[in-house]
Amino acid sequence: MRRHKALAQATKLSLVLDEAIHAGSDIGKQAKAGASWIGLKLIKLGTFSAMRRALDVCDDHGVRPILACKIAESSIAAAALSHLAVTVRDCGHRRQFTHSYLATDVCASPVKVSDGRVAPRDVAGHGVEPDVDYLMRQRD
Repeated sequence: MRRHKALAQATKLSLVLDEAIHAGSDIGKQAKAGASWIGLKLIKLGTFSAMRRALDVCDDHGVRPILACKIAESSIAAAALSHLAVTVRDCGHRRQFTHSYLATDVCASPVKVSDGRVAPRDVAGHGVEPDVDYLMRQRD
């Protein structure tokens, strides 16, 4: 963290930290280390409730949140993140979806993002279904 603080002090650029965030308690440490932005990931924090608490902790420490997927998570994660995004206070345009980096998504109909917006689907649940045939071929 000392290196983060030194880096933040040596540049006018904003420091974004996310790989070190596994719990809300990590946010304060990273804010003290000079972070201006904190990447919050469902896969690391685990639940919508934990993400909401982490957003409050970001506010408490004066850092800006980014709702993010990890690199190349599938449409399953992108759908969950998009549903979370509409249930929390405004995070502006600070959401990152990475499923489009996959050569093949695990969903037959991947989440569509156009002009920074997720296209809603008129189906139950998160709006995506795993491609079971594809997944079965991958297990061998």
